[in-house]
Amino acid sequence: MGLLTRRLAMCFNVVVDKERKHFVSTEGILYFGLHCKHSQSYIFVFSKVYRMKPNAPKEDHKIEADFIMTFPAPSAPEYYYELKTCLEIPFKDSAPELASRLIATLRLPHYIIDDLTESIENFVKEKLKAEQDRIADEMVAKAIKQKNSDQIDSLVKQWEVAYKGEVTQYCSPTALSDEELFAEAYHQLVHSPMLDNVLKGIEAMSAQVNQMVTLRDAEINQLTLKQEREMQQALEALTEEQINSLANSHLEHKEMLLVQWESRLDSLKTTQRREARAWLVGLSQQAQPEQNLSALWPEFELEIPKVQTVSNQFLPIMQESFTIHLGSQMKQMHNVRLLASDMLALCDCQGQTQRIHTSLSLYSNELQGLVLFTDCQSPSTSAPFGAFQNICEKGTELHFLPVEQQLESLTSQARQAIEWRLQNNDNKSGAIRRNLQPGDCYVTKHSSLAEAHVVYHILSDDSIMSDITSRHPVILGLRNILKTSSAYDITSLTIPLLLVHEMSEEMTVVWCTKRAELVFKCIKGFMIETASWGGSELKTIQFVLPKVENKNQRFILQTNSFLYRAYRRICSRVSVQCCQAYFGCLTH
Repeated sequence: MGLLTRRLAMCFNVVVDKERKHFVSTEGILYFGLHCKHSQSYIFVFSKVYRMKPNAPKEDHKIEADFIMTFPAPSAPEYYYELKTCLEIPFKDSAPELASRLIATLRLPHYIIDDLTESIENFVKEKLKAEQDRIADEMVAKAIKQKNSDQIDSLVKQWEVAYKGEVTQYCSPTALSDEELFAEAYHQLVHSPMLDNVLKGIEAMSAQVNQMVTLRDAEINQLTLKQEREMQQALEALTEEQINSLANSHLEHKEMLLVQWESRLDSLKTTQRREARAWLVGLSQQAQPEQNLSALWPEFELEIPKVQTVSNQFLPIMQESFTIHLGSQMKQMHNVRLLASDMLALCDCQGQTQRIHTSLSLYSNELQGLVLFTDCQSPSTSAPFGAFQNICEKGTELHFLPVEQQLESLTSQARQAIEWRLQNNDNKSGAIRRNLQPGDCYVTKHSSLAEAHVVYHILSDDSIMSDITSRHPVILGLRNILKTSSAYDITSLTIPLLLVHEMSEEMTVVWCTKRAELVFKCIKGFMIETASWGGSELKTIQFVLPKVENKNQRFILQTNSFLYRAYRRICSRVSVQCCQAYFGCLTH
């Protein structure tokens, strides 16, 4: 006993009190009564280990309970060790840590650590429950003794709220919303053998919408031609006042026709959305879903008519991919794709095949983003956004709000952003007060596009056609887009390489070369910076060139050189060969 006492005092820096038979640690840990007594076939080992603060007042609703565990001696099975330690309830420490400390301090066999940990956890749970029941009984008994029914009801309500808020088994089950149920059902179906049937149903809905849009456009074109003929005749025979009256009549008639068709389209899409969501949720709840789609969804025809779509006007997409490694020490691999195509061709779905990848990754952490430039003076009426809206209206949005409603909700958020800018910016010019500025960006969400779940609409003005630097608002807007993509699980991003969607006469080869080199270098720096922020890794960057024509073949021929200069330290030999092959194909 003396040797063990001295060892314990040396190991734990304790002072031995022989009269009281306990060790007081200078570190604020109290080790009580370590004794060894032989009694017939038992060896009793008593120990008490717990933390204490000198002169600290005792907290309310805390008790001390003796934990006892008996286990056979490793070398003599006829002898038993009894471990006894005092624990404070509620026990705020870690049971595995306490078990390890006891084994290390008392030199107990290590094979009992699992049993010791489990015994401590069960002991703490039982004592805590018993103490809580005792406190509750005392409070109820006190209220009954005082014959105060209001206090009893108040106590019952308090305990009910406490148990429902803190104890899992008493919590009220949280019902899933309709959106969550539909998202779960859709994700389950597209990752099952029912994927083909689901895509057929979505394609059938899109075909119906396309038919109605085609009929609308045809009727509007006929009305426009008719009104033009009437106006030509009126210019020759009628007075100025009569011509103005006729023009107003034509405008009202055309607006009324547009409103009628918009109402019919909205009604069709609302019906499709409601029935499709109900069908998908019901289908996912069936144990063995039917494979015959027409029996489950008779409202939509599976035979998809051939409808002339906008995407038929696009040029074929020419592309090439290669791999780069960014970073000085912890290098990260990224895929870079170069495409020569119209940006809207990446949005338009031409069939069921293009919907597969978008559908599979819709509810995942590998989303796709696309950057679309629009005029800051008139964002909703600019040509790229108008064409983008035409593509969006050709399909029923099942998962998000229609793009028109998304823009309406963004209007109030834009006002809040402008107010915040006015409060935190010294520049009080009228431009800042009226609208958003170049470099600002708003986001729309989609599930019916070909290669994009999220579309970043970044605002630009005429200054984008001049020689810009890395501090231009549009470039800084791209930096914010990359940061947002990293924060919200967008792992693939498509960016116009020249920051414009169409080639123009003033875009010379020299201008294109300098612009592309600037974008490459800036995006490279932003990707390195984004890697240090955390979040999702931006795995794929797509740079899109405008439509390839004869006048910009020379520029495409030179792109390989400045692309290699921008990534000269990170491009592998295979990457350069891929670039050369790609740009060689574009020049022929």
